[in-house]
Amino acid sequence: MSEGDSRRKIGAQVTAKACHVVHLSECARRYGALRTTKVVVGTVVEVNNTRKAPNNRVSTFITADFDIGGGSVKRSTLNIRSVKLFKPDQSTVPSSPAAPIPAVDNADTDLAVPEQEEGEAVLQETSPDEELEFPAQPMMEIGIAAGEQVAGPTAQVAMQVWGVEDASFVMAHETKWYADKQATLIDINGSVQSKQFGINTPIGDLLGPDSDIDGKYSRLQYFLLMFPPDQLSAMCQLTNVQLVQQNKHCMSTGELLRFFGILILATKFEFSSRSQLWSTTAPSKYIPAPAFGKTGMSRQRFDDLWRNIRWSNQCPERPEGMSSHTFRWQLVDDFVERYNNHRANTFKPSHLICVDESMSRWYGQGGGGGGGNG
Repeated sequence: MSEGDSRRKIGAQVTAKACHVVHLSECARRYGALRTTKVVVGTVVEVNNTRKAPNNRVSTFITADFDIGGGSVKRSTLNIRSVKLFKPDQSTVPSSPAAPIPAVDNADTDLAVPEQEEGEAVLQETSPDEELEFPAQPMMEIGIAAGEQVAGPTAQVAMQVWGVEDASFVMAHETKWYADKQATLIDINGSVQSKQFGINTPIGDLLGPDSDIDGKYSRLQYFLLMFPPDQLSAMCQLTNVQLVQQNKHCMSTGELLRFFGILILATKFEFSSRSQLWSTTAPSKYIPAPAFGKTGMSRQRFDDLWRNIRWSNQCPERPEGMSSHTFRWQLVDDFVERYNNHRANTFKPSHLICVDESMSRWYGQGGGGGGGNG
């Protein structure tokens, strides 16, 4: 290996496969289907030469700080054969600095202004350490220059995102994310009358925000208001069929609710096996023993219900002409239908909606072990 190898220079930018930098399971969580092919960029901080005794050969190891995404940096030591010199894609970098985009009267035309060249040109001018940092100032609402006229909501959003050169943003998964509170208030499909959400009770009351200040209803009662009563009955009937076949005691509706409660309680503990939840030995002097036996259900009974619980009616054998996909969904089809029908009859939504799982972090296509993020 030549002494002039740029990879041996402190501060040089290099690349390596992400699976060589962090564990493969972490790569699957972060990059999904790209877990074995994702390449990350790092900065060399140390170079060591090691001589092996048997054959007296010299191996070179490079220690670098790699940007693994999401603002995280991982320091890893790799053999020089697993490290390549970082080479920016010259085909997409302009040969000369791009001229500033002049302001135009028609803001809608800004939608056609490409932003990619500007972002890639900055990549050449910014040091690796600066690329790993988020903006120093907090994200703020992107406004429009004072006195500037904007026609229509589409033009307004365009000016907010592309018309302000010093707008704050966060780069995540090679995508720029801007703060724009005004864009969420645009009436895309017309105005909607403001209203509060509510829950219809069996006696005809409507529960909404601040309607139960005195705490008249318990948590269990709120759960029962939202859970379909016929689903509880169906689950007991279907599960008892399985229990009887194995000479186990039948389950009552109350025991099923206790089973649900234990499932929810288990989310408050860290454990590697379910048996630890029934342990009466404290894991440390700061954490009490789980002692799930105090719930009134033994570990053996919980395991029996866990193995035999049924949520929906499924045919014992797949009928001829039915796809395996349809047959598998029979395990939950009835439950989904009952739940949706119950919600339609009891829950009155407000004028606001929220994207499902919007609080969940996005790990890219196929993230979370190869599957999508819902």
